[in-house]
Amino acid sequence: MQGQVSSQCPSPNPSSPPPSSTSPPSTDLPPPTLPPSTTAIPLLSPSPHPPCFTADQTCAAELREPLQRVFNLSLELGKVPTLWKTSCIIPVPKKNRPNELNDFRPVALTSHLMKTLERLFLNLLRPQVQHAEDSLQFAYRDKVGVEDAIIYMLHRVHSHLDKGSGTARILFLDFSSAFNTIQPLVLQDKLLQMRVDPCLVAWISSYLTDRPQSVRMKDITSDTGQQHRCSTGDCAVPHPLHSKFADDTAIVGCIRDDEEEEYWCLVRDFVAWCHNNGLQLNTSKTKELVIDFGRDRPRPRPVQIGTEEVQTYKYLGLWLDNRLDWTSNTRQLYKKTQSRMYFLRRLRSFNICRKLLWMFYQSVVASILSYAVVCWGGGCDKSGALQAGEADQAGQLGGGDEAETSGDSGREENY
Repeated sequence: MQGQVSSQCPSPNPSSPPPSSTSPPSTDLPPPTLPPSTTAIPLLSPSPHPPCFTADQTCAAELREPLQRVFNLSLELGKVPTLWKTSCIIPVPKKNRPNELNDFRPVALTSHLMKTLERLFLNLLRPQVQHAEDSLQFAYRDKVGVEDAIIYMLHRVHSHLDKGSGTARILFLDFSSAFNTIQPLVLQDKLLQMRVDPCLVAWISSYLTDRPQSVRMKDITSDTGQQHRCSTGDCAVPHPLHSKFADDTAIVGCIRDDEEEEYWCLVRDFVAWCHNNGLQLNTSKTKELVIDFGRDRPRPRPVQIGTEEVQTYKYLGLWLDNRLDWTSNTRQLYKKTQSRMYFLRRLRSFNICRKLLWMFYQSVVASILSYAVVCWGGGCDKSGALQAGEADQAGQLGGGDEAETSGDSGREENY
């Protein structure tokens, strides 16, 4: 089950005429199935439900064939067993002191079997939707990540400003529960328009509807209820001036000679697209960053959707400012690393071995310093580089001899 799986339906009966290349897939074709495999079923991350098989490989040979038959039967019928899609929702706070429901991020935990089938199902679905993927959607793609999204957006801004006498306006849009408000019927119609196999579409619809869910906080678990809305989706209109990472969308307006009509048309089209697809913009979190290095130039008109113009904005984990010098990002980075250095010093005061101190530094401190460093490492000013270097040096000293021997050359090179 771990190997490659087929992305197409088995060929129809040779006696029947071949389908036209322009006609939609026929519903009479056999449904896609997972081929036999000689490898063990992959065991994924822990789940709130007790696993139905042990974590070792002693019974992999016995479970491989029965689970394969059950999986293929689920694909053939286009139905997902209720027990498989039953999930337990854990509310994770977004801030230190949450005051309302929107301050929590719901994380749904499902069973081992469902996680296994999701990965296998993805291998069937992905080849059928590649032709409709947006090239500027930087999430859910192999070898593409946050750095690519930020570098692409900043490249467009810098290329425009380098020509002189120009203004760049970046509108950062935020959706209200984007992944929970897409209607399954709308998604079903779109998948059929993409010429996705109907049996796969039926399986997705079954998976996203009538999902029993319970909520657990600490030791208290609610009664099981039904969820009728889906949790999926690429929430952005395809356009070369849109930069997207999952539902985090930014519209970049490159304005010259105060001609803002194209930018306003982009915003209006995006708002209309959201309305037609059942997505609601969270105007309180939708911000605009205006970058203009000219002098005595009037401020541009604000966007008429309740948007606030800001001097700094946190986008995909990095702080952007209207001077593009990364001062705000290095300042926030310095504060965050200093707060975590406290725990490293406390561990050192307990005479923890240097190997564990080095592991703690690498996982808790160095991970912050190296996050998206290719985006900001070469663009920050001297004071920002010194702050980042001081934070890194303090962590290296707190980590022990391993840090001193392996971190000096890297620190001098990066900063």
